[in-house]
Amino acid sequence: MKLIALVIKQYDELFKNQIFNFSDEYKVDFNFETNELKIDKNLDYIENFYGESIYNISPIVGINGIGKTTVLNIISGYSPDKFEQDLGNQYFFLFELGKHENKVRFKVSRQ
Repeated sequence: MKLIALVIKQYDELFKNQIFNFSDEYKVDFNFETNELKIDKNLDYIENFYGESIYNISPIVGINGIGKTTVLNIISGYSPDKFEQDLGNQYFFLFELGKHENKVRFKVSRQ
């Protein structure tokens, strides 16, 4: 299971309508007004660019107080068996489950 994106509609006062893409292979878009998720294959993607043992590198950078640690805390707090979030916060994870015969399976984890 690979993390493809974190989509945040609202998280405390820090994030609103944000998409964090963690994959070079896919372009993820989410329409926050209609709640429509769109996943496109990145035509410029180069397979095994970082070698066979590294899937992707996604740096999280920014000035102090911008939310880098908050994003990491959201990701590290995810558990597929027990996914809960605060009632005031709205976000979901998008995972790639695997590929089979030119078809890709995705999973959206959301409360």
